[in-house]
Amino acid sequence: FADKILTSEKLWHSILTDPTTKPGFEKLFQNHVMKFAGKVARGVRLIPDASVMAMAVSKAVDKLPAHIGVVHDYVDKTLGLRETLRIQMEGMTSAQFERVLHPIFEEDELTLILAGAVLGFAAGLVQQGLETGSIK
Repeated sequence: FADKILTSEKLWHSILTDPTTKPGFEKLFQNHVMKFAGKVARGVRLIPDASVMAMAVSKAVDKLPAHIGVVHDYVDKTLGLRETLRIQMEGMTSAQFERVLHPIFEEDELTLILAGAVLGFAAGLVQQGLETGSIK
């Protein structure tokens, strides 16, 4: 269960592709690159151009998903995501656990309702046919 819910791969995918998180990550990454470039540039007496650095950061972030895969095992192990999730879920009350699962089923709620309605209707037709003698 924990391997399917919260993994390094899913975490990084969200950070690098979700339109609500990617800009924040890109800004954070750019700030660190600018600090690093500023320190390096002082040593050789250059001033890094902010627009060039922004373009480099944007290209790096766009290419990062193709190269980040090698760190997933390390991140999963180091952060202990599986163990943390397991411990937290074991400590949940029934109501809390239900609230965790409910959004998962909400996505398919209409499908489940319609499937139940169709099956119920079919079962009712069969039962009526058996009772009236239409089905022998």
